[in-house]
Amino acid sequence: KRSLVGVVILVVGFSARGGQGAFGLTHLMRGEDPRDQAATWLAKVAGEEKSIGFVTDPWFYSPPLFPDTGLFRLRLDDGTLLFGGDSRVYAMRRFNPNLIRYGPAEGLRREWDQRLLREMAPDYVVFSSFEFIDHDRVNDAEIERFIERLVSEYDLAAVFWGRVPVLLDQESMGDDGLTRRALRQTFSTRYPLLHDLMYIQPTICVFQRKPTN
Repeated sequence: KRSLVGVVILVVGFSARGGQGAFGLTHLMRGEDPRDQAATWLAKVAGEEKSIGFVTDPWFYSPPLFPDTGLFRLRLDDGTLLFGGDSRVYAMRRFNPNLIRYGPAEGLRREWDQRLLREMAPDYVVFSSFEFIDHDRVNDAEIERFIERLVSEYDLAAVFWGRVPVLLDQESMGDDGLTRRALRQTFSTRYPLLHDLMYIQPTICVFQRKPTN
């Protein structure tokens, strides 16, 4: 029994002190949230004049670039009720038309819709580990086409996680440059292994449209 108690104490101790343990996760929460970091940085470099594109409906995983990022229900002046993503997209567009989510304000919108890049061509594109990981894991064909076009037309400007922004260097991107695989490696090494723990520290990537000659 003493041996069993000792083993349990060791396991709990290592679990608490590991990078994914209680101490490590508590340390993560002591710093500025990556979503707030990204919002502050984008406010400086983009202001209200340059456009910022979202690959899915903005929500808790998005930089708070408008006051109602967590909105769930919205009543319009005519009494119409909007719910979920419809309410947030409507509120976002009303707050700043340069915040872009491709598709109608109400109704069907596709996630990772490459028409965002082809037709709207925002100055910046932002997305989180929440939005990327599950689509990538199931080899969603839409994300494959989106990322292929994204890396050909945009440069990775910043990655927000932890205390300071991080940029991918050439070594981490490999000989093929920035790829979906490189993004997968960035996300997989920079978020807590338990999916739900990304609530406290999602990784945020910001891409900037390449200059045209």
